[in-house]
Amino acid sequence: MSFDEAEHHADRRRFRQAWAVIDELPPDARMTPRALRVSLRCCAGLARWDLGQEIAALLATGEMPDRECAAGFYHLLAVAHLQDGDKREAILAASRAVDAWKPARVELFEDNRLAGLF
Repeated sequence: MSFDEAEHHADRRRFRQAWAVIDELPPDARMTPRALRVSLRCCAGLARWDLGQEIAALLATGEMPDRECAAGFYHLLAVAHLQDGDKREAILAASRAVDAWKPARVELFEDNRLAGLF
């Protein structure tokens, strides 16, 4: 099992398989930024929002690819909150997306699923 295999599954939206591959990695490998990015994509795909927020918080202070991944997660979380009718939490998630990666602001404004949020 490898990072490449986990990413391959995640790219094809096979999040359970990607998660299983990450789980089979040695413990220290599971905490690398690359593994955390794949895990975060899985959290979004599997609607594991609580665990995803923990991982996103770690990545939000990392290098550019880490921050961009965290912003993408927070963006999807904002959409989920708004769909659930929780505008306050949606705004908070959108704010965290921008804090993690400033260009996320444009993507948030252009996302029709977030219409009426701003």
